[in-house]
Amino acid sequence: MELDFYLWKYKIKNKDFAEDVDIGPSHFSMIKRRKISPCLMHAIRIHEHTKGKVTFREMLKEIELENL
Repeated sequence: MELDFYLWKYKIKNKDFAEDVDIGPSHFSMIKRRKISPCLMHAIRIHEHTKGKVTFREMLKEIELENL
């Protein structure tokens, strides 16, 4: 499940989620809009906080997936 869909589905505010996973709001916004991929630490936090509903693969930018 994509991060923005997860937030919408569970009615979670961006600001609240960013605080929960200890990511700055502007940095989190860029991750959510897929402008950047999260670092490994942030990806792990997001994955754990969503109980695996948002996977590592879904957090990677499409360009990075082509190189796998």
